[in-house]
Amino acid sequence: MPVLPTSYEYVLTSSCGERGFLGDYRVVVRDEAVVTAVGLNKDCPYRPDLAEVPTLADLLAMAKSAAPDAIVDLVVDPEGFPVSLTIDHLPDAIDDEECYEVSELRRSS
Repeated sequence: MPVLPTSYEYVLTSSCGERGFLGDYRVVVRDEAVVTAVGLNKDCPYRPDLAEVPTLADLLAMAKSAAPDAIVDLVVDPEGFPVSLTIDHLPDAIDDEECYEVSELRRSS
């Protein structure tokens, strides 16, 4: 497991599945906890509960802890940081998938 920064900012694109937390969000993480998640979606005013917004560590943990029957596609960069994650929790079901893409990662000092 990579050593992840404890404070950083990134853009998270959440897509697929049938849930409220979809779209692009600028996420700020301080001391390993999400402190803000600002929607970048002009046509969608959804404001996620901060508990809905995964940190980089959460994305890695989600991939690792997925059920044995789940289809997991995790892409990491050369340092081991997640770049994208797709999980189909129930391959025979519809709209249970979760898809995430990480971009514009900036570490805070």
